[in-house]
Amino acid sequence: MKRFIQMRLKTSKTDKLDALMIRLYRESEQPDLWNPPSKLIVDATELHKPIEILVRHRAALKNRLHALKTKGISRSIVLTSVRRQIRNLSDEIAEFELKLEAVIKEYQPDLLTRLCSIPGIGKRTAIYLIVLTHGFENYRSVNVNLG
Repeated sequence: MKRFIQMRLKTSKTDKLDALMIRLYRESEQPDLWNPPSKLIVDATELHKPIEILVRHRAALKNRLHALKTKGISRSIVLTSVRRQIRNLSDEIAEFELKLEAVIKEYQPDLLTRLCSIPGIGKRTAIYLIVLTHGFENYRSVNVNLG
């Protein structure tokens, strides 16, 4: 939309002008109607986002653990706490991954099997690809997320 308006050299921005530009865009480009994401995508994304957050947090804790060990701290309540947090996060990640796998198997069992049959692609990668591409319905999201 933004580029469409810029091509018409419109510099002012009002609600009335926006409505006119939207109408002109619709008439000239005839874009496809927007369809909401499927239940698979909604459920899978809901489970995948926390996994990414937990993995980042676990990586930060692993870095912290490494830093503590590098300092020569081997017996400390902090070290024990960090190890416990890493273990808890790993358990939680595994739980989310099992739930995500169950969702994918419910909606796209054939696609998951076919992707896993490709050498070098395991379950985790196959599930990530299914979530990322919306079940291979949206290839644009691959470019956005992977470059």
